[in-house]
Amino acid sequence: MSTIRLIAIAALLVFASALPSHSQQKHWLIGSWKGALGGLSTSNKYGSDRILTVKSVTPDGTAAGVWEGQAGKVAVKLTVSGETVTFSTPGSQGATYQLTHKGNTLEGTWQGSGTGKSGPISLTKQ
Repeated sequence: MSTIRLIAIAALLVFASALPSHSQQKHWLIGSWKGALGGLSTSNKYGSDRILTVKSVTPDGTAAGVWEGQAGKVAVKLTVSGETVTFSTPGSQGATYQLTHKGNTLEGTWQGSGTGKSGPISLTKQ
């Protein structure tokens, strides 16, 4: 083999190893999750339907997302530890959420901030 061919092959190998791997899987939490809060009265003006959209998850377990209900959308910072996801929404009508990843669902509980209300929550990946 000529020296030029060897240099060209070596350059291609170096270039190929610098490219990101296409085999990297996106994090299981990324995407849209839809479901409902349990434990709310039927007269709740904000309803029980909720959507959690997660846009990114960092290697240290911090995730960025949007929590959506009839009251509107709010940006949330989530913490991921193994199969557990926690986050809080702000304000007097806010809440803290603790969810566990189980296949295609996130299941857990919510606790209202200042309202004393709480209940189960289940979200399914869309």
